[in-house]
Amino acid sequence: MTNSTQQKTAWQKTRKFFNDIHLWTGLTSGIIIVAVCLSGTIYTYNTELREMAAPHLHRVDIPENTARLPADRIIAKIKELSGGQVTSISIPHDLHSTYQVTVRTEGDKSRFGTSYYVNPYSGEITGDSKEKNSNGRIYGLYV
Repeated sequence: MTNSTQQKTAWQKTRKFFNDIHLWTGLTSGIIIVAVCLSGTIYTYNTELREMAAPHLHRVDIPENTARLPADRIIAKIKELSGGQVTSISIPHDLHSTYQVTVRTEGDKSRFGTSYYVNPYSGEITGDSKEKNSNGRIYGLYV
């Protein structure tokens, strides 16, 4: 057997160089695409992930023989407790979901105000939007 220690031609060296560039740029761009797709998927399912991460804010047990409180009573109660102006209320169709009441207080510099999650059967505040969560970081990438 002969020892094939032939010198590579200029074309073979150039071709290997371009193959290596193609390999590494393809791998790099592939990693970037996967990261963008993953963060986009998280953003798409933002609501579901928030509800899963903080069920105490979004889910309530329905007491026996109890109806939901009227929206005007909940608005009055939240207005009294927060000391601000109620700007919106979200009443979901699901009977196990909390109401979301958004309030703007004087001097509040936030974009939308504070959202309070309210038990529709007792009027009790279960939490607010100022609680820390990790989804805010993902959302910040897209806004």
